[in-house]
Amino acid sequence: MGTILMIRAGKLDDDMSARRDRLRSQPSSSPSMCWQAPRNSPCGELARLQDARNMHGRAGLAAVITGGVVGAVTAASFFTDFSFLRFKPAQDRVDVSPVANGSEIGARIEGVW
Repeated sequence: MGTILMIRAGKLDDDMSARRDRLRSQPSSSPSMCWQAPRNSPCGELARLQDARNMHGRAGLAAVITGGVVGAVTAASFFTDFSFLRFKPAQDRVDVSPVANGSEIGARIEGVW
């Protein structure tokens, strides 16, 4: 989900750049023309695109970070000793063993984490 939001932010950035370039190419443009423009002008549209881009970028980054934290916690749970919590897991360990046959190679993971 985070990747999709970040891709959307990139697309909005491309749209904003194209509109800004078109606005600058007009003969009546000046460097300060968007400083206090009303919201319904072309400058207002640039501001809306920038706000949407920033929102999608932040949400995408937050989703990617959250996914990484969840993944790290899940991976760490394979190796965590739960004795400090004063309860015993259903099985004391996780067993990982290689498996190979004529057409496949892989690993079998058994246990509870």
